[in-house]
Amino acid sequence: MPSVPRGTLLAALFATACGENVVTFELPPLEGARSAIFAFHGPDSFEARAVDLDDAIAVSFPVDLDPDAEGKIEALGFAASLGELGLSSGRIDIIDEGKPLRQHDQLFVLDFRGDEGSWVEGTERSEEVDAVKIPFDRDCTVLEVVESFPIESRSDHAFMLSLGEERALIAQTDGAM
Repeated sequence: MPSVPRGTLLAALFATACGENVVTFELPPLEGARSAIFAFHGPDSFEARAVDLDDAIAVSFPVDLDPDAEGKIEALGFAASLGELGLSSGRIDIIDEGKPLRQHDQLFVLDFRGDEGSWVEGTERSEEVDAVKIPFDRDCTVLEVVESFPIESRSDHAFMLSLGEERALIAQTDGAM
């Protein structure tokens, strides 16, 4: 495949009228971004996709739209890679619990009607994008008991973390320290 300059190909493909037509838009000028999140806001739908900009030449949202449908696409550019953001390329599943998205480095918005629309710089991402969560890392820290001894406490359950030779942090299950 011949080399294609980034930004000259398609930002989004929309299947319309049951897949008979495709509406396309060029990529926004995400200069210096290594990854991006494209969020599609349709008349009755929302979908977000993570894209590795070093690899991606097109972003596709397979949705059914009327030929004159109105909607919006947000493009959030990040200097970090998808891995550094805790994402992998493709559709982002909407989950209730997780970490919020990192602050974007660039934001572009395209309001469209049918195949008409152009990218403009955005100032604030939408509530739907703000609600997107990244799954928590499951690599939990495991504490190992090094020494066990009784301590006087207001609570039945307490633990101590050594902070050197003469200092310690004592925590109790009631949240007091």
